[in-house]
Amino acid sequence: MSNRTEILFVELRAIIDSDREHPLIERKAWLNLTDDAVRAKAARHLCALCNSGGGWLILGAADEGGLCESNAELEATSTQDAINDIVAKYLDPPFHCERHIVAWDDHLRVCHAYRVPPHGATPVCAKRDGPHKSGKPQGISTATHYVRSTKPASV
Repeated sequence: MSNRTEILFVELRAIIDSDREHPLIERKAWLNLTDDAVRAKAARHLCALCNSGGGWLILGAADEGGLCESNAELEATSTQDAINDIVAKYLDPPFHCERHIVAWDDHLRVCHAYRVPPHGATPVCAKRDGPHKSGKPQGISTATHYVRSTKPASV
């Protein structure tokens, strides 16, 4: 393991262990990335993180800190390609998220940490609505620029 990789791993473990919320970190125990409404909501978080200077989307991390129990569906559906497909489908200009898998010593608990880069010269905007329910788009709306608030939330 290179020095850079070791430092990143230590930083990610500290982020995951922390029970503090942060505007540049979106933690989710699990997202069903096969559900269109969930994918649209993930797109909103990715857009907001990118427009707020970059950050992390962490799947498999508990809100109170630490990792959740291992989830076979998380392992099967939370690929780097799945996240980047969400970016390509919903956001413009598109950007690339890099996945880092963080395992604890027992290897029974694993999380997926996606590094969301900061936007370039052009802020990222939603290029399509999420699926509609009762006439309203779920998760994300066309022509909207999302950012992270201090709450933290994607608004």
